[in-house]
Amino acid sequence: MIDLKLDDSGDLQFNHKGDLVLTEKPIDYISQKIKTTLKTIYGEWFLDPSIGVGWVNMLGDKDFDEHILSQYLKKEIEKIKGVKSIPICEPMLNREKRLAKINLHIITDYGKLTINKLDSGAIL
Repeated sequence: MIDLKLDDSGDLQFNHKGDLVLTEKPIDYISQKIKTTLKTIYGEWFLDPSIGVGWVNMLGDKDFDEHILSQYLKKEIEKIKGVKSIPICEPMLNREKRLAKINLHIITDYGKLTINKLDSGAIL
């Protein structure tokens, strides 16, 4: 499980020589894949509009609460190869800003992974 490594702002990382950096460990790949998936808005990527999370519809629906969002996010994250289970998925919605902050505890084939206060949503 190797991918091009992204920095905190989502840009490609380069080493001191100017070469692209790759994810080194499978758990780093999974962490990056989860973050990328949750920050991608459904239909946003022109090469594959089926990728992403339906943030626009969810955050505009007043009946869509944190529990439903948690179940939806778990379903999306479980699609990622190497993810075994998600014992904790805590989204905190901010409908005015159309954002969600998400805390995750994930069990992977390579160990435990914690992602805290990941910003995702319709507008980033």
